[in-house]
Amino acid sequence: MLHILLLLLKILGILLLVILGILLFLVLVVLFVPVRYRGNVSFHGEPRGNVLASWLLHVLTARLMMDESLKLCVKVLWFKLFEETLWSKEEDEGPKEDLSVEELFREEIPEEDFGEEEPQMVHMAEVSGGEPEPDAEPEYETEPEPEPKRSGRPEEEQEQGLEPEQSPEPGLCRLWKKIKAFISGGQASFKKARKKYETFTAFVEDEENQKTFRLLVRQTKKLFKCILPRKVEGRIRFGFEDPYYTGKILTIISPFYGLYAKTLAVEPVFEEKALEGELKIKGRIRAASILFVGLRVFMNKNFRRLLKKWGK
Repeated sequence: MLHILLLLLKILGILLLVILGILLFLVLVVLFVPVRYRGNVSFHGEPRGNVLASWLLHVLTARLMMDESLKLCVKVLWFKLFEETLWSKEEDEGPKEDLSVEELFREEIPEEDFGEEEPQMVHMAEVSGGEPEPDAEPEYETEPEPEPKRSGRPEEEQEQGLEPEQSPEPGLCRLWKKIKAFISGGQASFKKARKKYETFTAFVEDEENQKTFRLLVRQTKKLFKCILPRKVEGRIRFGFEDPYYTGKILTIISPFYGLYAKTLAVEPVFEEKALEGELKIKGRIRAASILFVGLRVFMNKNFRRLLKKWGK
């Protein structure tokens, strides 16, 4: 009996180890087998091209095709998982209807807008049954003229040595109150902005925050290096009607000149509006590299403290 129990435990242990080994193998495959991608894109009036991403020797593939429409196709081995049209040129333009010249210039206006008669005034004499008198003027009862309003609190003004006629104008009082409110509001805004500036300066000058900022810069560079394509080839010809914008684009891409100068030709045009060229890219993304970058940042104590502070 004991021998059989030990044999069952041995079998269960072997099965558990096999399952754990399979899970570990799958985790390592997901982390270290990269997702490879490549694409060919051209633009001569209309964009055309395709981008292919594959994983684990094309076990899982995703293809994005752009021609007259934008299609996405995902396959597992040789089986098509799904295929969907994300955008179509015909759907974007919409159905076109052939209209005649009369229909183009015709405006449907309801008949109620035309021929409406203005409401006629009914004389009081017609309502009462008498004949209207064209030259007669309506008689109005004379009302007594209202007494002039006295200024408020004349007794207080007399106590202060002011006559009611010499009281300050209310318009000047309102103007003075607005000026005082504006000055007090400006002072409050200045104090608030100064407090924010002092807080920001203290945050930037803190040594721990500076170390965290340098860590973020280094890890961001590594992340871009893991994601960006390793190989770029092609030719791009671009330009704007205003040469200022062409020079602005050149200023933005000039820091990356050392990365693309050998394989990518950039041709600026300063006299006309243009955008054409061909582009080929090839690269890979490894999940372990991205995970390592994230863990390296998250392990920083000051970063966690700032993240917790900003999350509140």
